[in-house]
Amino acid sequence: MADGIVIYAVRYPGGSPVPPDRPAAAAYYRADVGGRLLVTGAVPPCRLICVDVSSVSSGRCPDGLCAAVVRECLSHGCAGAAVMTPGPGSASFFPPLADAMANAGLRLYLPEAYVMPGMDCIALVSTAVSSGSFRQRMTSAAEKFGKDRVAADVMPLRVDYALAPPERTRRELTPGELRRLLPGTGGAVRHCKTLCAGYFTYTVGERAHFTVFDDEYSVMEKLRVIAEVGIREVFVPEADVLRYYL
Repeated sequence: MADGIVIYAVRYPGGSPVPPDRPAAAAYYRADVGGRLLVTGAVPPCRLICVDVSSVSSGRCPDGLCAAVVRECLSHGCAGAAVMTPGPGSASFFPPLADAMANAGLRLYLPEAYVMPGMDCIALVSTAVSSGSFRQRMTSAAEKFGKDRVAADVMPLRVDYALAPPERTRRELTPGELRRLLPGTGGAVRHCKTLCAGYFTYTVGERAHFTVFDDEYSVMEKLRVIAEVGIREVFVPEADVLRYYL
């Protein structure tokens, strides 16, 4: 593992247990349509809590929910909260939440698309980069927000491109779809240093396909680049993904 990086292992509902000796953002909460904060399972010792606000409506006053998130962080001795699952109606919830967290001396992590100028929060930047340069993507985020205001959010990369004319199409693959495709490569999996991703090609009929995905080697490379860029916090979904890092 790269030196100096803090890994938060996020246990989503139904996931496998997070190793007890690892820093974990493992307490997972869900906000219902009425703005009530519901915990999904027992609250383990953790540095952060994770909040699913995908059901929060933009038409409701979020003050009570903001107070509930702050209260849960303080009651469990957490340093802050990460919003891992935003929703289409939840954007209006984030500015007051950022203010409430900052006033309580707590950290707030938000997906970068929801981080507005002047908000006191840390941007969660996805590692699922399927085109261009992974290093440049991380560098640009660090330059935009500041190295200490960015955390890498490990989102497993599984993308298939169909390359034949008249147009190139892009499709996200499920884990099962990727597993079914891999045996047909005949072991011809290569790694792209620019993307920090594995890839292979195959053909269906007359249409060529190019598939990029994460494996143990690519995730280790991503972690190395993240450390070199100066980003010091990484969120990892599910304990079984930790084998890529430890």
